[in-house]
Amino acid sequence: SAHTTNILVGIVSGIFLGMVQSLSHNFFHQKPSWRMYIWDLSLLSSRVWRISHAFSHHLYTSTYYDLELASWEPFAVFVPATPKTAIHKYLAPCYILIIYCLVHFVEYGKKFVLILNGVERLHPENLIPVIEFIAVWIVNRNVLTSLYLWCNVHAISSIWLTLLPQISTHRHPGLYHAGDLPSEATIRN
Repeated sequence: SAHTTNILVGIVSGIFLGMVQSLSHNFFHQKPSWRMYIWDLSLLSSRVWRISHAFSHHLYTSTYYDLELASWEPFAVFVPATPKTAIHKYLAPCYILIIYCLVHFVEYGKKFVLILNGVERLHPENLIPVIEFIAVWIVNRNVLTSLYLWCNVHAISSIWLTLLPQISTHRHPGLYHAGDLPSEATIRN
């Protein structure tokens, strides 16, 4: 992407980053290995996400206590039992992709605000995205074009990682969601 300045190459790079980030998620569920740090190629922190993912999503999957589900409210409602306003029904599909695009940037900004306020410590892996930007800048030699390409890759990976669970792995109608009645299979077992 940096060498060609081709936006299509940037989009493909962003999708690839989102895919390897999705794959690295699988290694959060095992003992620590270098594979889980692939997550840090994105703007998200493997340290923070491993904890929040384990204590929120895995203990309270698809319930009101699942931060990966509940944190979207009031912008979008993914719990079928929750009443949806007209905004949720008709406007959310239009603006949610913009929010998906910004999730990683907001989290990265939040990380550095917490570091600057002394709430969190700076870890070497927090600087990987900065190193990525510098590498793009060295190859491209134009700071604005480099920033545009770097932001494009991370925005696309943000969309990939936030959209994928919403449309495939976690929101299938056959899966349990907060407010659902237990299924026959659950009652029998």
